[in-house]
Amino acid sequence: MPSMLIVASHGPEVAERSFMPFIVGATAQAMDVETAVFFIMDGVVLMQKGMAKRVRAPGYPPLEKTIQEFLEAGGKIYICSNSQSFRRIDPKRGFIEGVEIAGAAKLIELIHEYDKTVYI
Repeated sequence: MPSMLIVASHGPEVAERSFMPFIVGATAQAMDVETAVFFIMDGVVLMQKGMAKRVRAPGYPPLEKTIQEFLEAGGKIYICSNSQSFRRIDPKRGFIEGVEIAGAAKLIELIHEYDKTVYI
């Protein structure tokens, strides 16, 4: 099965960009492409519990629902531990269910593991 890693650096500050990893990821999954998203920089903010409820964009389904459908279809989501620390986000406050906090070594591993890497 082909595979794709999406590296996403945008958070809730730009709603349309918040949707792109999941729109592209869900489309890839529908085409039988194994897909993972690795959030870096401001993207980690988007994965905090409750944040997706606040992000809305005209013409898009609810972000929270889009993320859940991506995960239910087998998508994987990683959060950069350095970006999380840099933004002083306490992991105890919680991230959405199903995400994994990972470091730079994991990102390098995934880049080598997946067929294609896309930066959104």
